[in-house]
Amino acid sequence: MGWKPETHTFHLSCGEMTLTLQDVKAILGLRLGRLPVIWIVDNDHWRELVAQFTSFLPLDDDASKKNNHGVSFSLVNFRKSSGVSSSWITERFDYLDPQAEEVLIDRFARVWLWHFLGAFLFPDASGYTIS
Repeated sequence: MGWKPETHTFHLSCGEMTLTLQDVKAILGLRLGRLPVIWIVDNDHWRELVAQFTSFLPLDDDASKKNNHGVSFSLVNFRKSSGVSSSWITERFDYLDPQAEEVLIDRFARVWLWHFLGAFLFPDASGYTIS
């Protein structure tokens, strides 16, 4: 028994099994049948998209290379793509007050799902940036 990467299926004693979109829908409680959630990322304005989605505006590249005292440091030839760091997300969305309003709960859920998809299911080559 186990996962077979050649066929993308689980091989069980009773036969083969794979996950379908309907399975994902049921597990995550997603509503399918609407317009797809896709767009081309505008590399010049991705920070504004993140701000619309999270209510936080990420720092630009120059500001993100400074520590709390304004002292610059090097990221050792690290070129940041259009996205935020995983730590940026966890710093802002690590704790949610149990008495939070529904709109805030929805925002945290969307950001958690975005982080999950970007960091674990579809990571970039750096393993650090969530696009």
